[in-house]
Amino acid sequence: MKPALLDRLVEVRTSLDHGFARLDDATARAQLDQVLEHQLGFLATGDTAILRGFLRSYRALRAGEGLGPENLLHAVIAIGDVVAQVIHKEQPPGARTAELASSWARVSWTTARIVVEIIAEVLAGRDAQLRELEGA
Repeated sequence: MKPALLDRLVEVRTSLDHGFARLDDATARAQLDQVLEHQLGFLATGDTAILRGFLRSYRALRAGEGLGPENLLHAVIAIGDVVAQVIHKEQPPGARTAELASSWARVSWTTARIVVEIIAEVLAGRDAQLRELEGA
């Protein structure tokens, strides 16, 4: 199912986030594949530390592309929505599909929560810098 997910994500990448719109298909696919891989890793292990580390690094990469941390939040929420749509479209109705959709909702929620925490860390760092500058 992952190939179908990646195909759909690349297809709709311009609606996910304007940062993806600037990327060619191969680069967008590579970045989206990384996001999915780390989310699937979390789904398999429940280990938020690895997902958090990836999201911090990915936020830094996107910051280098001129995108603010809030863009990452929009992107991961949109990715989760597209994955849910593909699950319901590609999988037959039933308990297994419902369980998969529920599990993915948990992954999406956790990913979004971690990104919000990262944004809070970035803002706290900026606030500390501002206080430092005001005191100098």
